[in-house]
Amino acid sequence: MCIRDRVIRRARSAQSLNRIYSIDPSLHNIQSVKEEREQLIQNAPNVDLYYKEYEILRQIASGTFGSVHCVRKRGNDGALQAAKYIKSTGEALNREIGALISLKDCNYVLQFVAYYKQYANDIKSVLVTEYLEGGDLCERTASKSYFLTEHKCRTIIRQILLGVGYIHSRHFIHFDLKPFNIVFSEVIQANNDRNLRIIDFGLARELTPETQYVNIGMAGTIEYMSPEVMNCANASYSADMWGVGCIAYQ
Repeated sequence: MCIRDRVIRRARSAQSLNRIYSIDPSLHNIQSVKEEREQLIQNAPNVDLYYKEYEILRQIASGTFGSVHCVRKRGNDGALQAAKYIKSTGEALNREIGALISLKDCNYVLQFVAYYKQYANDIKSVLVTEYLEGGDLCERTASKSYFLTEHKCRTIIRQILLGVGYIHSRHFIHFDLKPFNIVFSEVIQANNDRNLRIIDFGLARELTPETQYVNIGMAGTIEYMSPEVMNCANASYSADMWGVGCIAYQ
């Protein structure tokens, strides 16, 4: 049995992960989070307030989605944060923001900070999150100063599984798990592989307690795409486990 198969087999027991790590997937708790996120999205402040509150330090990345900048609150010399300028509006944007708000209690998911809404005269909405300076999984393992061992592999995969377990316990499917969406919060040091985050919930879908499948078409990154997604068939939580297996194998 290959590494990927072993990872998938062990990780499918989400119930045991919930029990061991005290994840509370109760319907009451999930419903209260839904109400909180809907209120936050509906009452989000104008983007103008973002420019008044934050100082833009530098651009980190850019792509078809928009761009990401390293920012800091004005008058505050403390923690850096990341601001994602998003071109899209409507359902897709609300899905990503809603997922981050719903998953904010998980230490293995990118932490939501604030959302500033796009209005008629603005070009982009702004999503502010924690700033992760450690680079993604590909950058870290490709570094000449980093030596990947079996112990480090176990440490990294275990954190990913804990994060995915929490995501699934909240009835979300990520649909784009890959090394580029696993990012570390700190730069490379001797033993700091324990602070990783799962990022980019642009393709995430939320299931109802009565629904176990969703069809999103052919979406994601083809090298890490599960067969059912590639075939545009109904997909479930196991689609994420395929991605985890590909990451472990790679």
